[in-house]
Amino acid sequence: MAVPVRSETGTILGTSPETPGVTNVLFLSADAKNGWMLFFKVEPDGTVEVIRNGYRLQRTNGGWSAGEGNGGVATYQAISAYVAAWLRRPAVRLTLSASGRGCEAE
Repeated sequence: MAVPVRSETGTILGTSPETPGVTNVLFLSADAKNGWMLFFKVEPDGTVEVIRNGYRLQRTNGGWSAGEGNGGVATYQAISAYVAAWLRRPAVRLTLSASGRGCEAE
């Protein structure tokens, strides 16, 4: 299954604390109605640290709704606005397949 994926490094306006070295990754469902925003950063030694926080996203008639992440209503609104603006930019399509170790990109 191929899904649209977008990524960008930097702080999301309206969220705290600032995270200039964090990469934000948005995975959308094939129909682009649901998704997850996940975060990671590359350490000085080259290792990748996944940040244990993510936001579940759902497209509604009024735009995007974020939830299940760390933060309150203001953070969810900031994430929703970020996703809405971000979706105007091109995405890459990533093909995912199930494996015995979870989900893998082809």
